[in-house]
Amino acid sequence: MKLFLIYVRDEDFYNLLPRELGGCEPGADRIKVMAFPPIGIEVLAPVVRQHGHEVVMFDTCHPDMKKPRIAERVVEESPDAVAISFLSTTSYPEAKSMAEAIKLASPDTPIIAGGVFATMNSVNVLNDCPWFDSVGPGEGEELLPDYLDNLNDPRSVIGLVWRRDGEVVVTPPRPLVQDLD
Repeated sequence: MKLFLIYVRDEDFYNLLPRELGGCEPGADRIKVMAFPPIGIEVLAPVVRQHGHEVVMFDTCHPDMKKPRIAERVVEESPDAVAISFLSTTSYPEAKSMAEAIKLASPDTPIIAGGVFATMNSVNVLNDCPWFDSVGPGEGEELLPDYLDNLNDPRSVIGLVWRRDGEVVVTPPRPLVQDLD
C-alpha cells in the first residue's frame, strides 16, 4: 500500500507570537519556519515502511507543500490512503481544509486523521468533518500498519474510530506499545 503522511501546521502560528519572539505581520515577505520538525510522521514513516508499505511525507511548513500541490500529488500518484496529522485546535481548521481539498480531488481516497487534537476529540472530529473517513487515536506505530492492512474492512482494527453507513464506530482501545526498542 502507498500512504501519504501529511503534517499540517497552523498557518497563522507566527502571527500569534509577539514581534520580539519572532512574530510577523500577515503577508510578510520572509518565510517563517517552526523550530521543530514533524516528529510524529517522521517516527511513523519508517515503522510503516517496515511493514512493507510505501510512504511519502509532506510538511505544510514547506512553501511548495500547500493544499493545491498536495491534492495534485494525490491525483498524480494515487496513494491507497492519506494520513493527516495535526496537533491542536489552531491547526484543526487547516487540517479540515486539507482533507476537503484532497477528498474533492480524489473522492475515493480514504483519509485518516491523527495527532494530539484528533486523539483527544476523535468522535467529535468525525462528526464535525465529513472529509475524514477515520481517526487513529493514540499511538500510530501499530495502528497505522494495521489500518493499511485492513483498509477494505476496518472492523478488525483495534483502536480505530471510523464511519460505517454514516454512523461513527469506535473499536476497542488499542493497548499502549510496551516495547519501545
